[in-house]
Amino acid sequence: MELQVPEDRAKERFIALLEKNFDDEEAVEREAMAEAEKLVRRGAPGVRREDLDLRKVEQLVKQRIAKARGFVL
Repeated sequence: MELQVPEDRAKERFIALLEKNFDDEEAVEREAMAEAEKLVRRGAPGVRREDLDLRKVEQLVKQRIAKARGFVL
């Protein structure tokens, strides 16, 4: 593969894209954690709050948020 721009510029762009990806994933995780905590506190119909697994709820919420944003986890 032959670069159309200098190698240093390509590396800078690649690093910037990786950093943005990590920042976006962190934002999805923060939002998912906050929403999962609210859902677990509120409870679900027919399920006792003690029986809700926060980690599982967080994972499902995270998947939903990522899908809505078109973000691949």
